[in-house]
Amino acid sequence: MPLTLAQLRAQVMTNLQPFSFEGIIDTVAIDRYLNDAQREIAIESSRISYDRAAQTAEDATFTLPSDCLILKAVAWENSNGYRTKPLKLTNTLTPPTDATGVPREYSQEDDSTFLLIPAPSEDGYVLTSYIARPTDLTESTSSALVDVDNMLISYATWMMLQDAVQYPQENDYMLLKSLSIAISIWQVRYDRALLNWRSLDYMRNPRRRFITEDTDFWGVDTHEGF
Repeated sequence: MPLTLAQLRAQVMTNLQPFSFEGIIDTVAIDRYLNDAQREIAIESSRISYDRAAQTAEDATFTLPSDCLILKAVAWENSNGYRTKPLKLTNTLTPPTDATGVPREYSQEDDSTFLLIPAPSEDGYVLTSYIARPTDLTESTSSALVDVDNMLISYATWMMLQDAVQYPQENDYMLLKSLSIAISIWQVRYDRALLNWRSLDYMRNPRRRFITEDTDFWGVDTHEGF
């Protein structure tokens, strides 16, 4: 059974015990690194989420799903069900705002605002494929990602030990050497586990091909409801 945040934190604290001195056991930092690890691992996942959001004619502005961590592709679907191939991301600083038609490109205005280019001439849907952001762990909840507990623990331990070498009280040569060795060990454990996990995750979430501007938008084995 996946470990809860409280259980993961306890394991990280156990890993830090050999280096216990004032300042290193910071439970707030441990929790932050455990949640950071979730996001770092999710970025490597092959599991793609999909969203289909209604868009009104002549409205070029759209936003991403609230749980979007990494955007993979954007496409347009008109009222008759016609879907474009993935739209091209343009770096145009001043995209036209008065032209309408079938969207062929999109631009990013800021962290949360995007524009269809041209603005749609009819009602339709903005289709997005993306990697979802994992929900932050809470005291009694576990990660929705599969088989990641050891990676979460390794990552948080690695980060906490890296933080430890910054403390001014560690001027002892042997302690610094021990910390350096431990940092390398936990980093290697995390990197190797992540490499293996990526292979298993790819098999759990097979895709016939990667989503690119030259492939069909829904280039996947399951359309997740679409």
